Amino acid sequence: MKKIISITILCAFILTLAACANNATQEPQASETIQTTEQTKPNNPVTSNPSLSDPFETSGMPIPFEHMGGDQNHTFSDRYMIKFTSTSIIEDEIIEYLKLSLNLTEEEVIDVLTVPWAGSGGNLNYWRDIVPTSGLMEIPSLLWYIVEFNIPDDVILEGIRKHNEHFGRLEWDEDRIFTEEDIAAILTRDPAIITAQFAQETATIVINDMAFSPAWLYLHTPEDYEEVGITPEMIKENLDLYSEFHLTDEADEAFSEKLSEFIGEEVSLKKIRNQNNQGQNDNSQGSHGNQGGRGDGNSQ
Repeated sequence: MKKIISITILCAFILTLAACANNATQEPQASETIQTTEQTKPNNPVTSNPSLSDPFETSGMPIPFEHMGGDQNHTFSDRYMIKFTSTSIIEDEIIEYLKLSLNLTEEEVIDVLTVPWAGSGGNLNYWRDIVPTSGLMEIPSLLWYIVEFNIPDDVILEGIRKHNEHFGRLEWDEDRIFTEEDIAAILTRDPAIITAQFAQETATIVINDMAFSPAWLYLHTPEDYEEVGITPEMIKENLDLYSEFHLTDEADEAFSEKLSEFIGEEVSLKKIRNQNNQGQNDNSQGSHGNQGGRGDGNSQ
């Protein structure tokens, strides 16, 4: 009897070990399935709240600035004017419209608006400016909301009116006010027209409904440039503007090498910057000299 009990216990122990071993071999497969599912979600390349420096850390390029953040970084990274990416007042009007037309609560409407971009961790500028090689209909933008939910013109215009009224009271924020030309572009609902109207003026290259910031060029390869239709002539036209960014020495050199490779001739952003600064100094000195001469002539 004791022998039978001992054999039974031994068998149970062996079966337990086998089950544990089976679970251990299956768990990585489950993990791989989860990772694959996350990777195949549309418009969701990140699963945590990204910082502004994340793309630079993963690109193999040096961090461009000593201190990430501030106007310098945004001018380098932003693809669109601030008026087009700071539209919360207009979006509030859209939310009110959707609450009534879809019979939803505000929380439910916000969920509907933000679900496609959940992977950005709430940092929508990360989507708009740095990560995507995409147009306005593939990122969270005012145009996406308008087209996706068929927002009527009167709702858009009322939102813009409230937006302009708010920022019109703030003298330091006048660059956020929508002009008649801006409004006309938005009402076309045409991604190419809207991109051309609202692309950041600081060295952003526009091709149809795509906008490529200096940061995009910095993070991508010459092969990527060719693939999206950027030409050496487009780069040459902007070299003076690229040279104005106060990159670290390492970043300045790395960006110069990348641009040199693409346009087929040597580029030194540092040299361009020094030459431009010298030219400005010479012009300034000449201007002071001319002013002095006119003063002497007027006094006689």
